Amino acid sequence: MQTSPKLVNFLFVCVAVVILFVCVAVVRRAPVASARRGLVTVTTAPFTGAQEGGSVLIYNLYSSSTTDPTEDTVLFIKSNGGKVAVHFFLIDGSTCTPTDFFVCLAAGQQTSFRASEIDPGAMGYAVAVAVDSLTGCPISFNGLVGAADIRLASGHQVMGLPAETFLALYSGTCSDCDATSFSATLRFDGLPATGCSYTLMPRALALANIPSTLDGNSTLLIVNSPTGDFSEGPNRIGPVFGTLTSDTGKSSSFNFFGGCQLKTLLSDSFPLVGPRFTKLIPAGHTGRLKFSSTGSRPLIGAAINNQPAPGFCGGNTGCNLDKVTFIASGTMTIPVFPPNC
Repeated sequence: MQTSPKLVNFLFVCVAVVILFVCVAVVRRAPVASARRGLVTVTTAPFTGAQEGGSVLIYNLYSSSTTDPTEDTVLFIKSNGGKVAVHFFLIDGSTCTPTDFFVCLAAGQQTSFRASEIDPGAMGYAVAVAVDSLTGCPISFNGLVGAADIRLASGHQVMGLPAETFLALYSGTCSDCDATSFSATLRFDGLPATGCSYTLMPRALALANIPSTLDGNSTLLIVNSPTGDFSEGPNRIGPVFGTLTSDTGKSSSFNFFGGCQLKTLLSDSFPLVGPRFTKLIPAGHTGRLKFSSTGSRPLIGAAINNQPAPGFCGGNTGCNLDKVTFIASGTMTIPVFPPNC
């Protein structure tokens, strides 16, 4: 029996329609950011953070799983002002490799995306910079706020961890940048007279009310130095000196050398103090960690505990570290190109 030409044509059209539908579905599900030069489609989501707005946001930690969406980080950002383009950088905490993309926000818009959509199977920190929607040059737009919902395979999690905010101290566009520029350098020197100046970054950090591991606690410490050239790779943390003090007044010093990002559990293995961590902070006691860069590098960071603990992070499971002292040497060089928002 021969198939009629009309039936063949009908079947061909049906197959074509199915293929087209599948292709569209794949395109819609695929990550919309190219390796380094993409626009990201974001979805609206309730914003959980509340903090002062800035022109630069730094998210101390993101983690993305290729297999389990419950172990993914959701990054939130909101414009508390007008329309703005945002240049995002995800910095791999192991290799310092940057992945960048743009998010275009309407006035008052809040939006979110999963880290796995951009940088699957990685862990690090994220930076968001307000830029001109035509040139990509940094601009003064002190209306960005951000937060992160973090869930790790280790069981550590914190919802709505606020992004660190830094204000632009100039008006309009960064003076070091125009439509012909390929890069721009942001200076976190706290000098309003400088044409591309932002508020200071911290140098010394602290964490109070650290609970004892002998009470079933597991505290993850995260430290970053979000400076350097984001076209090639940011600075390493470098040498750090610190002290660990118990609530009984006993204290011991330590030092370490950090790479792209420090992510480590507080234990007898870190920090290396004498007496060891569990001897200095036994069951039923707490401690305070304080440290600073000995290499004149800015430092920021966060801590996440596996469970709520009295006095720790204001009753939350995680928080950003306290800022003790500041430094005026921090710079951040970013690539410049049109975001096409």
